[in-house]
This record gives sequence, C-alpha cells and structure tokens, in this order.
Amino acid sequence: GSWGPVGGGRAAFGRTAGPGPGWGAPGGGGTVFLVSAFASLAALLVWPPRRNSQVTAAGSELPSVHLPLLAVVGSLLVMGGVLAWVWASPVQQPGTTPYTAMRTAVNGLLYAAGGVTVPLLYTWFVTGTSDPGMSARGLVAGVVAGLAAGPFPGHAGALLTGLLAGGSVPFVTFALQRVFRLDDCGGIFAAVGIPAAIGLLSVGIFADGAAGAGWQQVGAGSYLGVSGQGVTGLLAAPGFRADFLGQIQAQIIGIVGLGLWGFVSGSIICVPLGLFFYGFGRAVQRDENVSRRDPSRSREQYRAKGMRAAPGDVQYSQEMAAPAAAEMPAEERRFR
Repeated sequence: GSWGPVGGGRAAFGRTAGPGPGWGAPGGGGTVFLVSAFASLAALLVWPPRRNSQVTAAGSELPSVHLPLLAVVGSLLVMGGVLAWVWASPVQQPGTTPYTAMRTAVNGLLYAAGGVTVPLLYTWFVTGTSDPGMSARGLVAGVVAGLAAGPFPGHAGALLTGLLAGGSVPFVTFALQRVFRLDDCGGIFAAVGIPAAIGLLSVGIFADGAAGAGWQQVGAGSYLGVSGQGVTGLLAAPGFRADFLGQIQAQIIGIVGLGLWGFVSGSIICVPLGLFFYGFGRAVQRDENVSRRDPSRSREQYRAKGMRAAPGDVQYSQEMAAPAAAEMPAEERRFR
C-alpha cells in the first residue's frame, strides 16, 4: 500500500520531503512486525483482565516454558527462514547486488548472536541458570531487528544492534508484567515490537553508506556528492559523508506512523469485540444468578416462609456471619 516498504509514500520520503533516501527497512521488519506488535498491544489493553498487583509481586520469577526444546528449535528455524528470505524475497529493491545480499546474511548471523547473548547471560546471572525461553526470545528479537536494519549497518553495528534488541527483551517483559500488569505470555510486544523499533532506529545511527546505493530511487549515481554512497546514518564509513539528521528523521517518522497504524487498527477491531464479549458475559452471569436460589437467606427467613433451608445455604450464612462476628469488639468483663 501507500505505506509499504517499497515504493510507498513513507518509503519515498527522500524524494518528497527530503530526509535522507527515505525509510530504510529492507526486510519488512517495520511493516510486518511493528504493526502486528502494536495491534497486539491494543488487544492486551482491551481483552485480558489486568494482573493483580499482589499476584504479580508474588510471581516475580521468569515466565515458565513448558517445552524448552520446541522454543529453542523454533527460534533457530526463524533465523534460518530469515536467511532464506534474504535471498528469495519477492520485494527486493531495484539495484540489489550479490554483495548486498551477502552482507545481509552475514549481518543476520551477527544480529541473532547478539540477540541471544544478553538474555542468556542475564538470566544466568540473576537466577543461577540460563533460561531457554528468554534466550529463544532474545534470538528472535535479534533476528527481527536484523530484518528492520538489513545490510545498512556495518558488522560492528549489526552486532551492537542485536545486543540492544536482545537486551531489551527481559526488561520489557518485566515492565509489562510487573509495572503495567499486562499478561503478554507470548512475548509478542517484548520480542517483536521493541526490537523492530530498535532495528529501525539503528539505521539512522549505524548505517555506514556501503550498501543501499540508489535506495528508493534516491542517489543512484551519487549521494551527498559521493559516488556510490548508499544509506548513511551517523557513523559513516571512511570516504562517505554522514547523514544522521535526514536518515534518523525518516526512521522516526516511519516508526511513529506504523505504530499508530497498528494500534489504531487493532483498537478498531478489539474494542467492539471486547465490549460485546463483556456485555455477553455479564448477561450470562445475571441469568445464572436469577435461576439460582439466593443463598444469602438465613435459617429464620426460610422458617418464616415455611421453606426448608438447604445445607449449602446454612453453610453460606455461617460463612458470611463469621467475618462480621470477628470484627465485633469483645465485651468487657462485668465482674473483676
């Protein structure tokens, strides 16, 4: 569409508004993962009930993983699929060279290695054993950041981007569960949304200009007066000129636009469904309460109406009267 990664209005910022060569997300990391993560955030805010603060404080341990082997194997399959997507993507930019594809593949391994390192060491440091689920999420986070940044950062920048993306997973997971009390059991926002934003921002910082010449039909011959210069951020390679302000502006505009798009579209779908299921659940609960005999009646009320109290009703009345009796002050002794 008009906000797609190739040829859309957001991607063509360089030709229309002038900030750098435009939006840089060669693997579709922003369009696919950022939008879906913010749509899932809207669902988390609307559908599930908030976690109780006391229960959240008591359960401060890491989320349990029922099948750690499947989690680890799944993360490795994600990494392999991303490497295959680099070579067989149907949305390759015009002018993509074998060097660009090879650099993307090498950077992909560095993104994944950096993503799995921080959660593995962090969980081992705080709990005494490395957590396989958190490590697998860190690997996926590094891969997602790599899809957003692609070949634009150098190898050192790719490794640092993976470290930042993977390192954000345990802290974002903690903030969602303990601070905001959102039950993100799947780790969608922590392992996909924030890493995608980190990968997109890294283009404006670590892109060195060695890849992406002619990106979005900007600077095909020369860019910033340098022949063969591609997408460039703050840390330009020797012989290229930095373009931090222009490229970081394009990346921030794209992140904000896609985040709002995902959150608003997710809210449009989730809010009506949440209201419907909430009203339906209230109606069902009301019908069950009406059809069920009121257990709050005491034995005297049943005798006054000639009814016989059921054992469950008497037990309920005793349970309701026990707290009230416990709260009454004890009588003072009359004789000492």
